[in-house]
Amino acid sequence: MPPGAGLFFGVWRDKMPRLDVHPTDYGVFYSARRTWDDDDQYEWHRINQFIFPFHTMITGANGVGLRSFVPLDDEWAMLITQSGSLTEKVYDPENPVPDPFAAAGGFVERTSNPQSYFYTKANKHNDYSRDYEVERTRQVCGVPAVGNLQDRAMTELMSNAKGEVIYDRSHEHLGTLDVMCITVRRQVLKAAKAFRDHGILPPNVDDISKDRVRHATVVLPFGADWVKETEHIRSSDAGLAPAWEMKPLAETELAQAIKV
Repeated sequence: MPPGAGLFFGVWRDKMPRLDVHPTDYGVFYSARRTWDDDDQYEWHRINQFIFPFHTMITGANGVGLRSFVPLDDEWAMLITQSGSLTEKVYDPENPVPDPFAAAGGFVERTSNPQSYFYTKANKHNDYSRDYEVERTRQVCGVPAVGNLQDRAMTELMSNAKGEVIYDRSHEHLGTLDVMCITVRRQVLKAAKAFRDHGILPPNVDDISKDRVRHATVVLPFGADWVKETEHIRSSDAGLAPAWEMKPLAETELAQAIKV
C-alpha cells in the first residue's frame, strides 16, 4: 500500500474513533484512535491539541496548522489560521492559496456586511451540503470534510429557539465523542476561576516553552502506549514530520528516533 493510500481505507473501514483525552498544564491533547488493518494488528492515531487560551491544532497532512479563536465580544470571535511545514513552501506568490472551500462551492459573494466576507455557500440554509449516503457508508457526519465546514455546521447552529447565539449548555446532550469538548471546558473554567480567585494564569502564558507542541498522526501496533510512543513527535522541537507514512511504526524513522 503506497504512503497515504491507506488513509481513506482506514476512515472508511472504521469511521467511529475512540477518544483518549489527557489534560495538561498548557491545555489538553487527545488521540482519536481507529483500527487500521483487516487483521486488527495496528491502530491509527490522530492526535490533536488545545492550547490556552484559545488555540487548537488539528491533524492534517504533513504540515502544522494553528487555529486561534480570538474573542471580539461576548458573542463573536475571529478565527485566525496559521500554517507551517518542514518540507514545503507554505506560501508561493506565483501560486496563490486556493479557496479551501472550493470543493463545497466556495464562499458567497461579499457584501458591505463584514460577516459575509468568509461565509460559505454550503451553510445552514442548505444543510451544509450534507450527504446522507456518505454519512451512512463512509463518515460519521455527512457534511463534506472540506476546510472547517463540519465545525461550522456544529458551531453556527448552536443557538436557542429565539436565535440567540449564546447557548444554554445545560440543554446539550453530550455523547462519547464529546469527551474532548467536556475536558476543554473544564480546563477553561478551572483556569478562569484560578485567575479570578487567586490571580494565577495558566503556566504556558509566561513559560512559552510549554506551547511548543503540535498535532500528529501515526500508525502504532494495537494496544501500544500511544502517549509514550508519540512524545517525541508531539514536540515541535523534535525536527520530525508530524505525519508519517501509513505503515507500522517499527518501519519508520520515528522508531529509530525514539530509540536514540
